[in-house]
Amino acid sequence: MKLLLKIFISFIVLILLAMLALVMLVNPNDYKEQIQTQAKQSLNRELLINGDLSWTLFPQLGLSSGEIEVRNLDGFNRENFLKIESASLGIKILPLLKGQLKIAELNLEGFRLNIITNKYGQSNLDNLGPQNSIEEQPESNTKQSTEVVTNNDNKEAFFDISQLVLDGININNTVLEIQDLKANSYHKVIINKMHLGQFEFSKDSDFVLISELLVNGTKANIKLTSVINVSADLTQINLNNLVLESQFSGKDIPNGAVNSTLKTNVVYQVKSKKLTLEQFQFAVDDITLNGKISLQSGDITKVRYSLVGNQWDLNPYLPKNSTTTDKNIKNDSKVTKKVEKNTAEVEPDLSFLQGLDVQGDLKIAGILYENIKIGTITNNLIIKKGKASLSPLNVQLYGGQLNLNASVADAKGKNRYYVNTQLKDVQLRPLLIDAAQIKFLSGHTAFSFKGKGQGLTQSKIKKGLSGQGSFTLLDGELYGVNLHQDIRRLKATLKGKKPPTESDVKKTDFASLAGSFSLHKGVVNNQKLLMLSSVLRLDGTGIINIISNTLDYKLSLAPLSKRGVETEQFDLNGVVIPLHIQGSLNDPKFSLDTKGAFKAQAKAKIDAEKKRLQRKVEKKLKGRLDDKSKQLLDGIFKGLFR
Repeated sequence: MKLLLKIFISFIVLILLAMLALVMLVNPNDYKEQIQTQAKQSLNRELLINGDLSWTLFPQLGLSSGEIEVRNLDGFNRENFLKIESASLGIKILPLLKGQLKIAELNLEGFRLNIITNKYGQSNLDNLGPQNSIEEQPESNTKQSTEVVTNNDNKEAFFDISQLVLDGININNTVLEIQDLKANSYHKVIINKMHLGQFEFSKDSDFVLISELLVNGTKANIKLTSVINVSADLTQINLNNLVLESQFSGKDIPNGAVNSTLKTNVVYQVKSKKLTLEQFQFAVDDITLNGKISLQSGDITKVRYSLVGNQWDLNPYLPKNSTTTDKNIKNDSKVTKKVEKNTAEVEPDLSFLQGLDVQGDLKIAGILYENIKIGTITNNLIIKKGKASLSPLNVQLYGGQLNLNASVADAKGKNRYYVNTQLKDVQLRPLLIDAAQIKFLSGHTAFSFKGKGQGLTQSKIKKGLSGQGSFTLLDGELYGVNLHQDIRRLKATLKGKKPPTESDVKKTDFASLAGSFSLHKGVVNNQKLLMLSSVLRLDGTGIINIISNTLDYKLSLAPLSKRGVETEQFDLNGVVIPLHIQGSLNDPKFSLDTKGAFKAQAKAKIDAEKKRLQRKVEKKLKGRLDDKSKQLLDGIFKGLFR
């Protein structure tokens, strides 16, 4: 035993003496030229070692260097392809003799990498590497090499990877610059600081990253902190207390600047390839989203989430409408039409749905988008076998409720969709004003629609959506026309009297407005429309073209009165007044056909007089005739008074 111990000690001493001799007798700076020559042959680039190379022996075997440069070929706007101001790395000696790998702190200072594509489309990565073709090795050597690798794989590793210890990593002032002068794009990544504390398996290690991104004029300042823990069996990786803070700025950023924060605990299970974000908290300025997310990769990517958001005001992130003169507006309109004409709509590719299995629920306290005010939103999303379904989406909307069940499917590239929606007790006028500046209708609405279609571009949806629906509007007003006043004016005209003073308020109150409709090829066909109020009845049909944003309704208005009671409209009973509504949905035009009303009134009076005379003559003659003559007389009167 003593002999073995002496042999082992002697062996260690010999190794230490050899390493000491290497450090004392060999100066790596003497080999700079050979290293530079060999590097040029290997990289096809000029390598310059400007700083000193130095060894360290104890307590660690290490190497450090000063400034190193790798030059670009001619024709690029940066002199260097790569530059390092200083670097150092070492391995501790004594643990190495025990089969333990303990790496000293890795330090990298002033690393800069320039990736450039010049205006001719040439990249500084082209021709990087040895230019001489590598000769194929003889088949026997290849087999022998394979056998060696196989044998080595079967051998037990000398180092136990679970015992790896890294004193830390410090990377400072690192720059990655990517230029494409032909495409006129520029990207820059700056790592001001990256620090990893002492790392050991199954123990916590602090991690800090402070960096800047510059992408075509948009700048981002990023700070990432976390505590890293990797299990000794390499089956689980934890990023605890992860905090990612970002500040984005630039002319394309809403309001010039946006701040975001992400806080979570990340768990990655290596064998199952499952990533979980626990205690997930994400904020963009005042918008927040909290909950839990998990993602598991495989042939089918599985996603599960449960998220809750606060009130979202999206207006600060919408493009601002610039004020221009009428001339500029006209010019912009011409340019827009030209762009729209030359820009072809692209059908979205939904084939990615085939590779997803998603189940998640989302609840948002409310959304403000332009003038549209949306209350609490809850939805459940399911994606499976190429089909994405919202079942259901519930929205509190202007005092009422929107319920939506919808789905979209890849359908082998045909992009089919289905929608089933109901509106209940929604205050219609505030919604129409906020959403589309439509002001002519109000009331509490109930609405239902079932439809389907194929194609998800804007024009395909407008032209391809088809379905059936119905609506009811209670206690409402029709703005832009005062039908009650028009009836009073018509009455005065028929009697030859002076028209009454016009009211400043142009609206018609009604108790109910109901109808049913179909939608096909961008045209809403309202087959039945009925409006009732205490003094009139309005019914008819019409169409709405959602492509041209116009409507055309032909309606009939009939004044009403209680039986046996003379009302303001009593003497207009039986008169039907044609009403025509047409034009833009934003500004429809209402017109009463007074000529038709006069004709209807005259015809009604003539018919009444005919019936009165018929009854009078019949009464006088029938008393003097026999039955056969009475029948003959009835036929004559019917011919005369029809």
